[in-house]
Amino acid sequence: MSEPDTQTDQLLAAAEQGLAAAHHESELQKILAVQRASLQDLRTMRTALSQRNTHMERLALQLQAALAAQSGDLPRARQDMDAVHRQLRSMMLQGHAGGGKSLS
Repeated sequence: MSEPDTQTDQLLAAAEQGLAAAHHESELQKILAVQRASLQDLRTMRTALSQRNTHMERLALQLQAALAAQSGDLPRARQDMDAVHRQLRSMMLQGHAGGGKSLS
């Protein structure tokens, strides 16, 4: 093989390596984009679950208050409803409750 052929082969090999590296980087970028989207989905789910958990806690407190009132334990009913109101105020301050309505 002559010198120009060897140089051409070397240039072609370098070009092929560059194309392979660019393709590999492109594939990594696609994987990274999918991972970022998955992470955002997980964050969204975590927020939704946290809000649902808070809602369930509030419902449990309301149920406790109703049961206490029904059994005649009015101080306990008042205490549980006060806890519900504190939780709702906290949620509104954090922006979780809809409507921005005042609880006072």
